[in-house]
Amino acid sequence: MTLTILSGLIGLCAGSFLNVCIHRIPLGQTPWNPPRSYCPSCGEPVRAVHNIPLFSYLLLRGRCADCSARIPLRYPLVELTAAALFAWAAWEDGPTLDGARTALFGALLLALGVIDWRTERLPDVLTGTGAALALTFAAAESTLAGAWMPLVDAGAAGAVGFSSLWLIRTLANLAYRREAMGFGDVKLIGMIGLFLGSWSLVLLTISLSAVIGSVVGLAVVRLRGRQQIPYGVFLGIAAWVSGRWGGHLLEWYFSLWRG
Repeated sequence: MTLTILSGLIGLCAGSFLNVCIHRIPLGQTPWNPPRSYCPSCGEPVRAVHNIPLFSYLLLRGRCADCSARIPLRYPLVELTAAALFAWAAWEDGPTLDGARTALFGALLLALGVIDWRTERLPDVLTGTGAALALTFAAAESTLAGAWMPLVDAGAAGAVGFSSLWLIRTLANLAYRREAMGFGDVKLIGMIGLFLGSWSLVLLTISLSAVIGSVVGLAVVRLRGRQQIPYGVFLGIAAWVSGRWGGHLLEWYFSLWRG
């Protein structure tokens, strides 16, 4: 329990960093330059006492201390979600390599999903960093196991995901005679495959994302009137579900065919 709580607190801090990435990367900035967080409305640097994850938002009642502009609700929501992801990883996997991989995977999917929702872009700097981290974890797992298979499996899963969605994108673009899917989604599923390390889980992710996109996307369009929902959001949700419960879902699915 102590590890879970500590991981949740670390997740809150990670969520604060993710908010910086979510705001700055689409603007062409880096998380480290400018060196201090600032209010997007007035540009004033955020004082340290007002930069405590979640608690500062509550203390300031959701407004900037200098200009009183509203702080978007996504800031505390991202922090809370990151805290939940980190706590979940610690609860499920403990202080292990899998636990660290699960937490970082969730954080990357969260940042990419929010950015895609806001800007309809999936920055290469995040998918590229995620791919490098996934390969690092796979290499570490191979080293600990004294075998190449974890690294080979990760590479194969990444290749299957990338090539599968590239083919779907190509056919969709030809069918609609326009860009029906961005190439960022193809890169994202490649990164997801490297993390999942299983080609079957990658194909499950693609299938689930189509189902989730159809159901949730239709509901959002009807409720909010938004005409287009970025596919990367659904890929991220499906990837998390596949990573956590994919084995059970596949076993259930194949049991239906076995009767």
